[in-house]
Amino acid sequence: MLTLPATFIATLAASGLMPRVSKLTSESKPVAQEISNTLSFASILAVPIFFGALAFPTALVITVYGGEFEAAAPLLVVLAIYRIISTQTTVLRKSINGLDHPSVNMRISAIALSFNIILGIILTIRFGAVGVIIATIFAECLIYVSTSYFIKQKIHGVTLVSRPLLEQIGAGLIMFVTVSGIHGFIPVQSWVDLSLLLTIGAGTYGFVLLLISDRLRYTIGSILRGSRLEQFVPKPVLRW
Repeated sequence: MLTLPATFIATLAASGLMPRVSKLTSESKPVAQEISNTLSFASILAVPIFFGALAFPTALVITVYGGEFEAAAPLLVVLAIYRIISTQTTVLRKSINGLDHPSVNMRISAIALSFNIILGIILTIRFGAVGVIIATIFAECLIYVSTSYFIKQKIHGVTLVSRPLLEQIGAGLIMFVTVSGIHGFIPVQSWVDLSLLLTIGAGTYGFVLLLISDRLRYTIGSILRGSRLEQFVPKPVLRW
């Protein structure tokens, strides 16, 4: 539940991507830029959620669920890793459907599911509950590699790991260092402490990302220009 918001942007963007890819393909128009753009920002929420979970997993789990769930803290971090990968595979799978190859997705899913079950049994025996999530991550990686390979074979010019994605990871790392340092001085003993750390983390991530990402600033400016909010937005922001 704590990592579920990580998928919001990817799910929303991918749902609109599939019909656009399908339409452009039917008109024999290029689709590489559409797919690349969506991949660039699909993980924009998943990245900070992962680094936030990595910074103080135990405090998060205890505050939200109670002290009896303290042992589940490593699961939160592993699940956050899974969310990052799944936000990318969501876009790739929808792109394949948009290219009118749903059977490819079905075959990849079937192979990944079989792999997940077999590896899950082995890792659960060895590591317990965390083994299930680790197996799921490996299965999702298999899906990512397979769908990426298919997309690259079918469409020339798709960028899988773009500069905006790397900028998000960079901003996430800075957020992690900042929040980890502050957490050393502010132990989480209540929802107030947790909310403060989360606010600082989100603010740091957003500020750094806006500072280093020309693409994000341009996108935000483009959305605001001509919108109902334009009159309330400072002119320097509209010129991004």
